[in-house]
Amino acid sequence: SIEIITSPSAKYDPDGAAGIINVVMKKQKNNGVGGVVNASVGTKNKYSADFLLNFRRQKLNYFIGGEYANQHNYNTGENERRTYLGDTTTTIRANNSGEFARKSLSLKMGFDYSLSDRAVLSLSGAIGNREFQRDFSSWGSWFTAPASYDSFYREDSYARDKDRYYNLNLDYQKKFDDKGHQLQASVYYANSGEDEAEEDIVRKTDSNFQPVGAEPKRTRARTETPEQELRIELDYTRPVGFGKIEAGLQSRLDKDRGTYIYEDHLTGSEWLRDDSISNTLEYLDLLESGYLIVSGPLGKFEYQAGLRTEYDNRTLEQKTSAQSFTYEKFHFFPSFYLTRKLSEAHQLQFTYSRRIQRP
Repeated sequence: SIEIITSPSAKYDPDGAAGIINVVMKKQKNNGVGGVVNASVGTKNKYSADFLLNFRRQKLNYFIGGEYANQHNYNTGENERRTYLGDTTTTIRANNSGEFARKSLSLKMGFDYSLSDRAVLSLSGAIGNREFQRDFSSWGSWFTAPASYDSFYREDSYARDKDRYYNLNLDYQKKFDDKGHQLQASVYYANSGEDEAEEDIVRKTDSNFQPVGAEPKRTRARTETPEQELRIELDYTRPVGFGKIEAGLQSRLDKDRGTYIYEDHLTGSEWLRDDSISNTLEYLDLLESGYLIVSGPLGKFEYQAGLRTEYDNRTLEQKTSAQSFTYEKFHFFPSFYLTRKLSEAHQLQFTYSRRIQRP
């Protein structure tokens, strides 16, 4: 089943301004092997395939799946821009064509083990890589009227983006004798790295768009962004006389490093790094949080009131200029729901929750 939470409670991370889509998976209970395999082919070099296999025997449920995609998209276009200044009109006309390609390959696997009728231990992981390629060319003219300047050019840009990742997830769930009374714990770790390279070449041409004059103007840029994320969560739910109590703790670590290198072409194979633009940043965010939620009936209404408290310790280091910035603060995120059931098909609900945008 799919649960759409438009105003998330204090239980959930307060990041972002949108709601949450909670997908509740149905556990496989039948012994044996099951699975699904899909494949598709599209026009203009579009291919994809995926599979998912599931094996269950007594207390152990195991799954493995994978995905492959190789898709290409092509485009052509033309544009014209005019600028008026006094009695002079400057016109830029250009035609362009390009290709955007995406490749991806991933593998995921995991298992659920029933420690008892009310306790389950789960371990899952995924590994994969994604590649993006963008090649664009444009050719155009730049002229003024009355005629005082007339120029033709061709511009080619190339971009490559490679992203590799892996993640691991460990979960434990314990259900107690009374309905709705449970304990959940999870540990999640993710590691990824993205390498991006771009090059731009601008050539002066004649009216037939054949290169003329000196070497073209060339620039290139490279970006490297390794990232790490660690989450440890503990959630507890217990029914009480007046309703239900939910409480939890979370530790979260986000560690990123970004290196940006911008270079201008000199001659031959020589490039000059532009240190006024090139830069290296290191970012570390440590979050400790806890929440408490109380819910139950209130006359003809149902209510839920919660409070999430976070301690945020954030550090940003600018390696190029040897500067360091620290952000340290407590945050409070209250949430409140009030619902009145009008009929079997209709209800009236008022919700409030505080959200935050993080870098």
